[in-house]
Amino acid sequence: MLCRDLDTALEQEATTSKRKRYTGLQGKNLKLCERILLELFCFKQSTPFHFPVKTSVPNYYKIIKEPMDFLKIKKKLLHAHFSHYEDCEAFISDVLLVFTNCYLFNGEQTVLGTMGREVQQFFCERVHAWLPHMKDNLANLIEEQKQTLADSHVKPVLNTAEQSKHVEKQKPLPYEHDDLWKPDIDEPDDDDDVIGSATTSDGVSEEHSDTTDDSRRRKQSKSGIVHIQ
Repeated sequence: MLCRDLDTALEQEATTSKRKRYTGLQGKNLKLCERILLELFCFKQSTPFHFPVKTSVPNYYKIIKEPMDFLKIKKKLLHAHFSHYEDCEAFISDVLLVFTNCYLFNGEQTVLGTMGREVQQFFCERVHAWLPHMKDNLANLIEEQKQTLADSHVKPVLNTAEQSKHVEKQKPLPYEHDDLWKPDIDEPDDDDDVIGSATTSDGVSEEHSDTTDDSRRRKQSKSGIVHIQ
């Protein structure tokens, strides 16, 4: 449907309309909307917005109350769809809703949020090119989008905070960055080892000297006489 030549499609619809009268978006405006949607499908950054978000994505359908995607928009462009678009503005509104949902759930500064901004900018350019009479309508809808995001600014923050729990790093212990002491350096286990290895000026170890002094004091305490050995 989306790849048909515009003039040929209009001729075929004119012939068909004699047998069945359609309501809502139709004629040239319908074909122009189909053309814009086709270009959106072909835009390289638009892949995440082609199909509905999976139900396995945590909390998505609790936060996003009105899901929208390009495939659903394509179906609503069909005359047989129970919710066929009434006009071009309804079509534009649904396309913008795709991006609004993206910003609300993911945040505007995330990877998906940035992709959404790129695709939305491309969409606005296509509307200006194919539906120039809808420029004012588009501007008004974008203002409504900004207001919606401003009113719901808490949602992406909560979503980001939930994700940050899994990437938060533990603060390092103070000594891990202390250049004055490192746990890997070999240190003596006991100060006695250092004392035991020292020597006196006489060449006698301090440990032996301490033992001799103790012996003298014990003998002096018993007899009152100091015995020099």
